[in-house]
Amino acid sequence: MKRISAGILCAAVLAVCQMASAAVINVLGGGDFDWHAHGFNNSAASELSWLDSLIPGNNLGLTTPPTGSSDYSGGAIAAGDYLVLHYGSGPGGSPGGGWVGLLFTADVSSFSVPANGSGPNGFGGLSGATLFGPGVSVPDAGSTLILTGLGLLALQGLRRKFKA
Repeated sequence: MKRISAGILCAAVLAVCQMASAAVINVLGGGDFDWHAHGFNNSAASELSWLDSLIPGNNLGLTTPPTGSSDYSGGAIAAGDYLVLHYGSGPGGSPGGGWVGLLFTADVSSFSVPANGSGPNGFGGLSGATLFGPGVSVPDAGSTLILTGLGLLALQGLRRKFKA
């Protein structure tokens, strides 16, 4: 019985730690955007204009993107930031390739950018990534570390209780 209780507690702690992970929303719901065919140019200002055009009438919970932008090559991304990925056309893609817009709904300490696009417009390799945020990337607030520490403390307390 003691082992079953300890197993249930471990599972609960792991489930709480998993809930601390961030959610990323593709602003289109899926796929990519043919920016070239819609008259946009490949600039941060054009990408921001595109993101702003998606806000009215969306059903994905999109928020107004921050206006500060920087090239993204890895690192922390804050909740509310947008990341626009530009993929080359590749075999079967449109001439300009495609943009993928991602909204981060929680802070992440890093994000693994896919090397190739999934289409339907950009199947080629990554040719650029622009982060729209307040200009300062912030690391995870430590919630995962705190939850892990609390879980370890709970396990230590259970070990002492069942050992006696």
